[in-house]
Amino acid sequence: MLIIAIEGIDGAGKTTISNMLYNEFKNKLRIKLIKEPNTDNKIGRILKEYLKENISGKFLALLYAADRLYTYEFLEKSYDIIISDRSIFSSIAYQSIYLPEEWILEINKFIPFPKYVIYLDISPETSLKRIKGDELFENLDYLRAVRKKYHEIISSDKFPTKFFVLNAEDSIENVYKNVRKCFIKILKENRLI
Repeated sequence: MLIIAIEGIDGAGKTTISNMLYNEFKNKLRIKLIKEPNTDNKIGRILKEYLKENISGKFLALLYAADRLYTYEFLEKSYDIIISDRSIFSSIAYQSIYLPEEWILEINKFIPFPKYVIYLDISPETSLKRIKGDELFENLDYLRAVRKKYHEIISSDKFPTKFFVLNAEDSIENVYKNVRKCFIKILKENRLI
């Protein structure tokens, strides 16, 4: 099962792009789209509610880990490709700003890393123009720190993942064209087309 995550700070277009990819390829490949939080389960729905409250970062990190573990535990193994709207890298980028990265990795140790990440890069200023700003992490200083952390993750070699970094400041149509090119390259590299 090949896991391809779509990552980026809030407002980068992850959900739109993930949906576009899934809708284009769902009748051509054995493909599944998952999202974080996964509101198809109770943990994900609870997590979504807590994102609007001022709660402990440790508690939130544990909820994300539980939601992710639940999703993968009950994921059917009949898919060749999983498109994941966010992944463990979101937890590392967002939560290691205020918690030790080692602890985040420890509570997520049973979660598979995506083999590929398509990172949609936007500025925090663009992010705030695109989002509502009513969730816990939606402020300029925090988004700057998260974007910096994503860039550190991408430039490190400590994760078993190949990263594609795309400029997502453009129109959604142009961003999707570039994401689609990466996706096709990944499929060819893994002999899925």
